[in-house]
Formats: sequence, C-alpha cells, structure tokens
Amino acid sequence: MHLHHLGVVVNDLEETLEYYCEILGAKILWKEETPQQGSQTDTIYGFKGTKVLVAGIELYGVMIEFFQLLSPRPVNDQGRSLSYETLGWKHLAFSVENIEHEVERLAERGVKFLFPIQTLPHGVKIVYFVDPNGIMLELIQPHEE
Repeated sequence: MHLHHLGVVVNDLEETLEYYCEILGAKILWKEETPQQGSQTDTIYGFKGTKVLVAGIELYGVMIEFFQLLSPRPVNDQGRSLSYETLGWKHLAFSVENIEHEVERLAERGVKFLFPIQTLPHGVKIVYFVDPNGIMLELIQPHEE
C-alpha cells in the first residue's frame, strides 16, 4: 500500500489552480469543466443534491485533488484547524534542495511566509506559508550529512 493522492476542499477552484500552478509550479493533471452531480456524487460526498467541480494537480511529485463544492457550500473552519492546539492535519510539506532559493522565488511571486526560515537542532530547515484557502504549506530542506 502507498499514498496515492491528497484531497482538499477549496473555496474557488480557478483561484486555487492559478496559485498552485503559477506561483508554486504545479502541473494540472485534469480539470472537470462540468460539475459532478447525481446519486453517485451524493453517495460519495454524503450530501443530497451535491454539485462539485474537481481538478487534480501534480506538485513536487505529489498528486493533490481539489474539490469546489457548489452545493452545499463548505463550512470555513480554517482558523481553528491551523492551530496546533486542535486535532487533525496541519500542513502539507514539500521537500526542496535549496530552501533559500525557493523562498526567494516564491516571495518574488507574492507568497508571504509565516516566519523566516528556521534551522532545527538536527539541521533541517523549514518555513511555512498559507495558500488562498487557508491551507498551511511547508517547505523543508533535509539535513545534509
């Protein structure tokens, strides 16, 4: 068994795709132009009358599937879920070879980082930022022996 992809509910599919592709360099794998709907969609998403737009990207070797729920509208609870005081996933982390270069490149494209690059006691370097949906992302540069 292995990880196949991550699924993320987003507010605006077009804005999300633009951010991940134009800013972060992702590649669109597929994008559905017509919303999914019907009894199978209702079963999968758990709501009667579900309408959802779906797209998939590849970013740094990871497949991410984005869902924009047109009906019902998603509940925005991101402020609570970013806190490490709550249970649940907190961020997606992407390994990079040169974190300083990536931070400079992304900052030039308007990315605002939550704090400067941090070097952890074991030599790993990390930095966090947030996408347009409030999802926290991390760049991590592993320690070189």
